[in-house]
Amino acid sequence: TRAYQHLLKLHVLSEIAWLSGIRADSGQHPAPGALAKKLLARCNATAPTYLGRQSVLSPLRVALLEMNLTEDAKQVELEFIRLSRKHSFPIVMEHPATSFCHASQELQVRAQLEWGKLLYTRDFRHDALQHMTKLGTRYPKARLLGTRWATEASSELLIPKVAEAEFEEIKDKLPEDEAAWFYHASYLDQLLKEQMTSRSTSGDAAGGAASRGLRRGQGSASVCPFDLRKLVVFTLRGYLQALHRGNKRLHFILNRVLQLAWDCCELNLHKVEALNEIEQQALTMEPWMWYVVLPQLISRVHNPDMRKVFTNLIMSVMSKYPHHAFWHVVQLVRSGNKDHQRLGHEMTLAVARQNSEHHRVMSTYANLCGELNNLATANPPDGHYTMSLSRHFPVLVGGGGRTKWKVLIPLQSVMTAQIPRMRSQKETKASINVFPELLFSERCLDQVDVFRTKERPKKLVFQSQDGREYPFLCKAERRGDLRKDSRMMLFGTMVNQLLEQNPDARRRNLRLITFNVVILQESCGLIEWVSKTRGLRHIIDELWKRFRAGHQQSVREIKEIF
Repeated sequence: TRAYQHLLKLHVLSEIAWLSGIRADSGQHPAPGALAKKLLARCNATAPTYLGRQSVLSPLRVALLEMNLTEDAKQVELEFIRLSRKHSFPIVMEHPATSFCHASQELQVRAQLEWGKLLYTRDFRHDALQHMTKLGTRYPKARLLGTRWATEASSELLIPKVAEAEFEEIKDKLPEDEAAWFYHASYLDQLLKEQMTSRSTSGDAAGGAASRGLRRGQGSASVCPFDLRKLVVFTLRGYLQALHRGNKRLHFILNRVLQLAWDCCELNLHKVEALNEIEQQALTMEPWMWYVVLPQLISRVHNPDMRKVFTNLIMSVMSKYPHHAFWHVVQLVRSGNKDHQRLGHEMTLAVARQNSEHHRVMSTYANLCGELNNLATANPPDGHYTMSLSRHFPVLVGGGGRTKWKVLIPLQSVMTAQIPRMRSQKETKASINVFPELLFSERCLDQVDVFRTKERPKKLVFQSQDGREYPFLCKAERRGDLRKDSRMMLFGTMVNQLLEQNPDARRRNLRLITFNVVILQESCGLIEWVSKTRGLRHIIDELWKRFRAGHQQSVREIKEIF
């Protein structure tokens, strides 16, 4: 860490030398702002802390001013102001009308927006709203910010009818802007939550609307511009239309949409209209979007109201990504619940009938998962700590003829969709490869280690086509449910996403180690083996043999060690 500051200084010197080379080359005449974009991109790639970025950006701004590159210098200055605001560091900024008067029109607008955001974060909300109102007459993005602030739960300065009209006008002027659609839907969602809460507690939606009107000091007629049915439909439509225009909020939107659908069905709140809207919007959405929430779709597909719509969504994902999707759907196919099992079979058969390749893939995975399930529940005799697959489960060893198979190795890195940032409808509808890395296996290693614990889990090793080995824990829990393990990994992934957004966490490389959990059945599954780790019981056994050779372990002593 002591070398980190010196490395940053070397980085700054390297950038200044690069700028000097451009200045000395009379043949190079970069466009205004082009150099700043390259410098900021390189600074972001290093992902330093706020203080690290300050030590990089400040001398670069001075160097650009010395080169009379005002546009580039002001662009670097504005980026540093934005960083300071986001990290809650105090920053002095002159009014853009004077400090950015010689910059381009586009940069002046960005500076004016940043000025309003600074006022708002410093709790000068009235001044910030006045500034955005004045700026909003010419620039729709400023109007969007002002309307968003005026409709927050802590403000509620606009009655719903006025707020709705504002959002609609902004969307007309920014039809391709993801944020305009998202914040409009968020506002409608805010109104909907209050009405749902009132309905769930009192069973009377009208009473909920009236109570909201009293809180706002308005008559009940001005509470909401829509009836409850339209409010549900327009909220879902706004969220999903935002996804058509960008994927910055992909995870939040889809999870919120699924939760809204569940709430509507549970409260019997215009559930038909809600599900019809999701089904209609899904027709123009790419399957990779729904793959992101495939576990949530599977967990909710058992609801009789949602079954038809969610089954079609799951099948669209299975058709597009059969190798990845079946590892998720196998929990239905081999479920102990007959209704779940029937639903899983219906979906796999429907996908398999689409073409011969899908039929081959579905059959291969179904047969192999059956063998893995049998391996998980197998109980070797006491004293046997290894098993031979060629003797007990020859299908898993692979080979030729009827035992030949080829499946995707269900590693977390392989099963996670790699989705680039998208900012327009053209990008969201473009054909992209969200699974650039594919690892297939045609056999498992013959020897399987059997652990001494009560459930007798087995360490199974898949061998990829290039010869590399990937171990998994194949286990059955007679009294447990591996779906809980899977949900904990989803929670860990969400925590990692939050840590990734924090600069200090990125610098310190803070993250939870997560792994994939494949649910073969409610009580059986495959758990990805984290590399460079060993079982705690094995470590304790070795230490016991080393320091207490000849002394038999008792259950009490083992528990004390654990």
